[in-house]
Amino acid sequence: MFNIVRCDQNLWNGGGVCILIKKSLNYAEIAVDDQFNLLEVCCIDIILGTHFRYRFVCTYQPPGNSRESLKYAILLANCIDVISLSKPSSDEQWRINHDANDAMAWGPPLKGAPRAAV
Repeated sequence: MFNIVRCDQNLWNGGGVCILIKKSLNYAEIAVDDQFNLLEVCCIDIILGTHFRYRFVCTYQPPGNSRESLKYAILLANCIDVISLSKPSSDEQWRINHDANDAMAWGPPLKGAPRAAV
């Protein structure tokens, strides 16, 4: 089955993020500093062999106005910067999964811009 690493948000009912890890995989949970307790973020390293780690960061940004979204994005960038300091080796790759909800100000496509492949 799976191991679960999760971060429950504490401001209202519901929400939070989690990562499911197949039980046969060796992993280490990466602690997120308390200064980022307003964020919904969890982080793990999948350990492959003795020198290679694959770091996964899972985040969620709740809907909000643009001013709050900008503050959240700055706090999240600072959090990822701090997480990067705990990097155990040079043989590591990252995967950041972020649900920005409606926090991004997506405008209409630019005239003449290529369409994204779906």
